[in-house]
Amino acid sequence: MKDYVILVNKKNDLDLIYAFFSTKDNLPCNEVELKEYLEKKITSYMMPKKYLQVENFPLCATGKIDKNKSITVGQ
Repeated sequence: MKDYVILVNKKNDLDLIYAFFSTKDNLPCNEVELKEYLEKKITSYMMPKKYLQVENFPLCATGKIDKNKSITVGQ
């Protein structure tokens, strides 16, 4: 895992959690292994609904991921 962004999308009074991530050298990530790892670390209500691998994230002037520009989740 290189970088990641977690977004929460409100839909019909539900919080839908999405995980966007990039990997070193853009290698594919095994989603099943990622879910199994997270299940050991966080409670079920915090588990992302979807995992989406992206090539890279836009950065702000300080070099941090710009969450305002990065990714939007469709309604």
